[in-house]
Amino acid sequence: MRISPLSVVLPALMLAACASAPPSPKPSSTPQAQQAASIRLIAFNDFHGNIDPPGGGTQYPDASGKAPAGRLPTGGAAYLATAVQRLEQGHPEHLLVAAGDLVGASPLDSSLFHDEPTIEVLNRIGLAVSSVGNHEFDQGVAELLRKQNGGCYPGGKPGEDTCVDGPFSGARFTYLSANVIDKRDGRTLFPSSLIETFMIDGQPVKIGFIGLVLRETPTMVSPDGVANLRFLDEVDSANSEIPVLEKLGVHSFVVLIHQGGRTTGAFHDGPTSSSWFDDHSCPGFTGDLQAILDGLDPKIRIVISGHTHQAYVCRFGDRLVTSAGLYGRLLTAIDLDIDPLSGMLVDARADNVPVVNGPAQPAGAPAPASDA
Repeated sequence: MRISPLSVVLPALMLAACASAPPSPKPSSTPQAQQAASIRLIAFNDFHGNIDPPGGGTQYPDASGKAPAGRLPTGGAAYLATAVQRLEQGHPEHLLVAAGDLVGASPLDSSLFHDEPTIEVLNRIGLAVSSVGNHEFDQGVAELLRKQNGGCYPGGKPGEDTCVDGPFSGARFTYLSANVIDKRDGRTLFPSSLIETFMIDGQPVKIGFIGLVLRETPTMVSPDGVANLRFLDEVDSANSEIPVLEKLGVHSFVVLIHQGGRTTGAFHDGPTSSSWFDDHSCPGFTGDLQAILDGLDPKIRIVISGHTHQAYVCRFGDRLVTSAGLYGRLLTAIDLDIDPLSGMLVDARADNVPVVNGPAQPAGAPAPASDA
């Protein structure tokens, strides 16, 4: 049979995870914070196949928000599933989304099985859509397409494919790649965008999700694996989707981009752990994402980012920009108020929520909540 660590680990971890609830998102400082949200997006990025809880934990800030106060044990697929369920409670219209690097640079319990366990667990958790990240291309285009579409892992010779217990069914979520073009046919490798329809006050409301990866991806992976691809400018690719989506009745837009930034407001202590920063002002925000934000169509008011492994929630004018760190330690709860008649975004707010994987709460840590 095809051995997957999920078949052994996940049921036990699900029982343990249910005993530990993540804290609910902290109220935003915006004036509309007490208004009921119409739609909730739950976002993460840079999971990197961490189906087991990663070591290191997550630092949380003190009252000033400028220094660490303690560390929470965070992460793990089963705890992520429980956290997603709790963040969905009270929000009948919701969607789980991601911003790339879901696989690649993964621990052995995922990489040994060609990251199939990660795809399987994300299917079970209910991921709907994700941008590709640079690590999605680590094993080349053919393997990335197999992860999306399913099939046996290719062997060295015909007939040697690794597929013992039936074929791998692939991702039930949709990868997006608006700025990745196949040179052979001129089409995007995956769809440029995806339209999701939600019901608000009895009215169907459409949100357009546009997926992007950093255009420097070919410099980060084996050239042979992406030889037939062109990686285009992120801004041009995103903005060109707006009129296309508008013709299809979409008036609210979300960009999922595997590119990110940094803020001097956050504190960090190494690549195997993370900290989060949530004051929504993001002082000293820098990085390659900044130039992209400056060029995006103003109609794009929600940008869910990744790549830099930083965790932040930033408000730049009317635009909300988020990132949930790395390894599934945090989830970003993003609440959208949309006018059901016009389909246009009225307000948005977000907070990063730790995916706590242990019952013990350090003194001063965000308290668990029974609802979200």
